[in-house]
Amino acid sequence: MGAKSALKLKVCGLCRAEDVTAAVGLGADLLGFVLAASPRQISRENLEELVALVPSTIITVAVVVDPCLEFADSLLNCVDRIQFHGNESPDFCSRFGRRAIKAFRIQHEDDLRDLKPYESSVGAFLLDSFK
Repeated sequence: MGAKSALKLKVCGLCRAEDVTAAVGLGADLLGFVLAASPRQISRENLEELVALVPSTIITVAVVVDPCLEFADSLLNCVDRIQFHGNESPDFCSRFGRRAIKAFRIQHEDDLRDLKPYESSVGAFLLDSFK
């Protein structure tokens, strides 16, 4: 028997019920909902409606950029994880512990050094393309 893979499939930017249903049907492990300024941004109310469609076996993630502490805290009443895409500090992220995902845009191998201060502050990293 082989070791269980830590690799997970996340589908992000879901805006409609039919997209959530399709991602669930295709076997996604995590579903991401963008609350930051973006063409795929949804409202808090829409987030609650879409998350209600997700089976409990799938992890839900709110994607934010530099949120205030109160807003970030409130999101964890609705989703399983919060993914930070801004300039959030390790101290800010540590408040959310393993429920926090910190995203980094990687252009060069040297950019991976930016992860080090967050190693004990978050539950996971998301490495994104630079553009």
